[in-house]
Amino acid sequence: MRITSRTLAYAAAIVLLAYAAFFVLPPLLNPAAPTPTPTPAAEAHYAKANDTVFVDYSLWVENGTLYATSIESVARAAGIYRPGATYSPMNFTIGKDQVIKGFEQAVIGMKVGDEKNVTVLPADAYGDYDVSAQEAASETYSLPRVEPVPLGQFMAAFPNFNASENQTIDMGGFNATVLAVTNETVTIRSDPEVNQSLPRPASAIPEVVANVTDTLIIVKRVPQAGMFYLWTDASGTTQLAQVKWVRDGVVMLDYNPPLAGHTLNFTIKLVSIANSS
Repeated sequence: MRITSRTLAYAAAIVLLAYAAFFVLPPLLNPAAPTPTPTPAAEAHYAKANDTVFVDYSLWVENGTLYATSIESVARAAGIYRPGATYSPMNFTIGKDQVIKGFEQAVIGMKVGDEKNVTVLPADAYGDYDVSAQEAASETYSLPRVEPVPLGQFMAAFPNFNASENQTIDMGGFNATVLAVTNETVTIRSDPEVNQSLPRPASAIPEVVANVTDTLIIVKRVPQAGMFYLWTDASGTTQLAQVKWVRDGVVMLDYNPPLAGHTLNFTIKLVSIANSS
């Protein structure tokens, strides 16, 4: 058979069609799955102003003593566990002056899961110790045993009192005797017993009756040194005070914060951020 140039052209065309059938058409008919676009990781949120944060912490003072912690296991290991106390992350809103400045500044910029150690100087904690913020109170004081009470005030307190039937009233801890009733006043005499506890708010310094005379009730303050009580000073201002010591008829009160003057060492872990603006 004679091979002509037209025959060679047909053969070349067949080869090209075969090449296309095997190498060109399949990708067009069955295209490969598109390469997925990487999904960017969620942007980490760093604690900032107006965020409400939940933080676990432990606090040591300069001598290495653990002073406080939000973690029960740490408290138990250090021997400062208090039954009934709640051990859980502390929460506060940044920028609302709810914690000391140094602690808040340490949390700013942390993200959930971050943990750090930080030292806070007194200037950014509870300030320097103020030696003038103390008061020496007398361990004892006296009250009049017999006193007149305005009639309206008395009847408001004892609406069922009938002078013709009962001369004794309950003063909420001890008895009193009604000595006289006029159109304006009721004269009463308090009759407490020696060593009897006097009614007091739970946060106030406990008091007992030390002695009773015909005219006076001698009251003795019986605080526990180191404890904190609400105390009303001579100006009428009520504030929290720590009893430093009791001796020689004096109760020494200290109005300084307990950690005033101390450098504080914290371990802080940001547990969560509840919300942010």
